[in-house]
Amino acid sequence: MVAGILEPISTSNLTCAFPGKIKTVYVAAGDRVKTGQLLIELDSTQIDSELRTLESHVIQARREVASLAAWNTSRDVASARRSVSLSRSELDQARVQAANTAKLFDRGVVSAIERTATVARVASLEARLASAEEELTATLMQGDEDHLRIAQNSLQNLEVELARKQANRARAQLIAPHDGVILRGDNTEAPLTVGRDIYEAEVLLRVGSRQGYAVRSSVDETDVLLVRLGQPVAVTGTAFPGVELQGEVSLVNSQGIDGGSGIASFEVAAAIPHVPEEVRSRLFLGMTTDVSIQVYTNENALVVPLGALQGASGIYTATVYLPDGSTAEREVTTGVTDQDVIEVLSGLDQGERVVLYR
Repeated sequence: MVAGILEPISTSNLTCAFPGKIKTVYVAAGDRVKTGQLLIELDSTQIDSELRTLESHVIQARREVASLAAWNTSRDVASARRSVSLSRSELDQARVQAANTAKLFDRGVVSAIERTATVARVASLEARLASAEEELTATLMQGDEDHLRIAQNSLQNLEVELARKQANRARAQLIAPHDGVILRGDNTEAPLTVGRDIYEAEVLLRVGSRQGYAVRSSVDETDVLLVRLGQPVAVTGTAFPGVELQGEVSLVNSQGIDGGSGIASFEVAAAIPHVPEEVRSRLFLGMTTDVSIQVYTNENALVVPLGALQGASGIYTATVYLPDGSTAEREVTTGVTDQDVIEVLSGLDQGERVVLYR
């Protein structure tokens, strides 16, 4: 039997979903709470401002995607196409005029200067058409698949971030996820005071479940090898007389701690998943308990007091009383040892009386 401490069988950490301030605190450490109970309310001023800004960015991004999706019929593309059409029309007219001027020049009707001017105008309009066509190509590329995909990706990222912040905003009220007890924080945790700055993912409260309990104990190095996961455990306590809680070993820590006595101790935990409602009202977290771990079961075991054996290193003898009043020494083999008795596997028979040496 070892001493233990009652703990919640599971703990839920309630975290802050967004940076801000504490607006209202409705509970304190040690309070018992019910599922759905309001525990803390957060000030959402900062995240509300961020949401408004983000919503504006989403609207702008959606407009950009819609514009690029219909880019071939957009005003910019239409203007670039008109410029090409106008330049091509003017060039066609200039070429006709240049051809006519060349014929008149050959007849001596117009001067060389006039002929040169019409040729220069054709060259200028050809350059303008080439520039307009380049501008049309560049304008069309602004709405190609790559630009559209970039805009769609940006919109999707903004929508995901908006949904995340909206979900976080919905958690401005911290609600009890189950029946339980508000657990005390350690000395490093900041107090839950109204107006205190909080940061995203900060643990504000811990709620210990009262549906079941865990019992944490320490077993020294001489006994820990006997403890196995799943072994039955019985838990009693002076604070709740007449109650025996049934559970099983749920943890055997493989790293020991030196308690200062030169003998290492190992953490062992037991889970008590089901506790009747009428019993829960008598149990408080932190109560001390006595924990009995059933490390071995043998209904037909033959046991004798430890003081009945002599010897060492696994070689033991026992002295028995014979029917005529004399004594005889028997060599025995032993099994499991408890605090006061030891199991005898061979060498003694049921009902024989043994001599006690201590």
